[in-house]
Amino acid sequence: MKKILPILSFFIIILMGTTGSNAQDFIFTEVTNPTDKYYDGYVGQYDEVAFLTYRDLNYNRSFHSFDGDVLTEIESPEGFMFNWSLAQLENTFYLTFYDELYNTVIMSFQDGEFSEIQADFPDEELGYYAFSYEDQVYITYYNFFNFLYSLKVINDDVVEDVPLPEGYFFGNSIGEANGIMYLTLNDEFWNSYFYSFNGTTFQEVTLPEGTSNPWAIATSDEYIYLSLYDLNFNNVVYTFDGTNFEQLDLPEWVMGVSYIGELDGNLFFRFDDQNYEGILHELDGDNWVEIPNPAGHYLGYGSGFSESALYPVYIENLTYVYKMGVYDGVDLTVVDPPVGYTYSTFFTDNEDGAFVSFYDPGFYSFLFFYDGTELIQMPIPDGQDAFNYFEFSMDITGDKINFFTFRDFNYNSTLYWFGEPNAAPTAADNAVYTLEETPYSFASADFNFSDIDLDDTLAAIQIVQKPSIGILHLNGANLATGQVVEAQYLDQLTYVPMNDGLGEPYDSFLFRVFDGADFSEAIYTMYINVVETIVSTEDQELVAALNLYPNPATDYLNIDIGDYPSPEKVQVYLYDNTGLAIRSQTLSGAQTSLDVSYLPRGVYSIVFRTEGSIFGRKIILQ
Repeated sequence: MKKILPILSFFIIILMGTTGSNAQDFIFTEVTNPTDKYYDGYVGQYDEVAFLTYRDLNYNRSFHSFDGDVLTEIESPEGFMFNWSLAQLENTFYLTFYDELYNTVIMSFQDGEFSEIQADFPDEELGYYAFSYEDQVYITYYNFFNFLYSLKVINDDVVEDVPLPEGYFFGNSIGEANGIMYLTLNDEFWNSYFYSFNGTTFQEVTLPEGTSNPWAIATSDEYIYLSLYDLNFNNVVYTFDGTNFEQLDLPEWVMGVSYIGELDGNLFFRFDDQNYEGILHELDGDNWVEIPNPAGHYLGYGSGFSESALYPVYIENLTYVYKMGVYDGVDLTVVDPPVGYTYSTFFTDNEDGAFVSFYDPGFYSFLFFYDGTELIQMPIPDGQDAFNYFEFSMDITGDKINFFTFRDFNYNSTLYWFGEPNAAPTAADNAVYTLEETPYSFASADFNFSDIDLDDTLAAIQIVQKPSIGILHLNGANLATGQVVEAQYLDQLTYVPMNDGLGEPYDSFLFRVFDGADFSEAIYTMYINVVETIVSTEDQELVAALNLYPNPATDYLNIDIGDYPSPEKVQVYLYDNTGLAIRSQTLSGAQTSLDVSYLPRGVYSIVFRTEGSIFGRKIILQ
């Protein structure tokens, strides 16, 4: 799971299913808008960096990079204001800017640098991205007077005209087959013709006899799937491999065909019957396989698909309620929407389910997570009015993170991300040792934290049950059952045994661990063993050499460990008579002096720990 980022605010939400049962935990995180700016749009990604646009209240746009951690504004070239994104070709982004006179200028952005692209077409205005072919970007311009489109190519730092056959204008991109681009060109009466384009010349492709108006409905590695009209304006479907057209035999009753999606290498289509009610069909080789409509429903349209499922829309007869369908290649499930809601769109999925949207009766859009069993409504973040849209996904430290926008009452948008459902951490029982009448100071390692989300670390522990004999202190204050101690303060967590007691175990308490998103499901036991002393063979010399002076002390207490060879392995703890940990430090040499002048007068315990030993002394301050 992606760790909570330092620039982002977050809170943990428990998502509730439509049945009211607890579902999964999600990390719900706001990407803080730059000062006086709001999220405006997604441009693209390269090398694990996303590029975004933001705007101020006057709709002046700015260009930003976002690496999943830091949002950084990229300063526009002097005298220009960012407008919109035109295209991306690998690591190069083609962007548009306004100059000071609000003329549109194209610039490339690569490796952090902007370069202006010259374009001189006084009677035309920039249109839209057409296609990419042979590592070049093709765009359209339109005529001011007749709004017919021409085709241009970005050639290094210049936009050049692509001469079309005389009397024709650009229509639409169809797709590639065998390394050749196919597209449609229109005459002045908007009749459409099928052409090949090799980067230099156009060649008309003769359509099957009696057909017209080609339109690409799908592409695969082998074919372009074309929708055409026959002489009676009935819809017919052909495959085209760059050389040959092959008509797909459709049932006689089919009135129309539209593409739904791809699953397991096969394409899926909607067939319209005589009532123009759709039925899902799979193209398996040359055979059509019908996926029957659920009782009382018919196929509406395809709202999206992923590697694991199609998400078609099914419409209930008579009521016309739109419902989400889920087809995994074997089973078709129609999911009833929450009461009063109607299904809208599939956005994206992860290994645990899918993110989809539904409209409420007022046509406000709401984001839901479908876990294969129930719909789980995502709550709207504080300060926001409504869900806006799915924006993009990023792979961050191996996790797929999905980004969405919500808008406030003034229609200003903010970007948020939902992390993958978090795996709960685990721990293990443990036993620690201390001396009679001597406190024990804990460390994070004592709680044996573990998590299959490798980036997760111990964030806190929760005391589930207090010790029955001794006392748990946090910086001198007693801890209560249920209290949470953050990991950064665990070195201030102290167990204080009662007087005159020994035992293995002597006492225990119960705890859970927390990874920043979830507490462990299991409860673990921390055993406290109280012994007279533990001294390893290697540390006998340390015990024999140890000299504390003066004792009683007033201003300074000196620690001398003689010729003990590893002072850096000795940890020293000083406790007052209530068990409060006053200080702790690692010895840096054979002699150490502790300033005790500021401490109240009284009896203190000083404890020495090494990897294999624990022993202590009493000192008096007067």
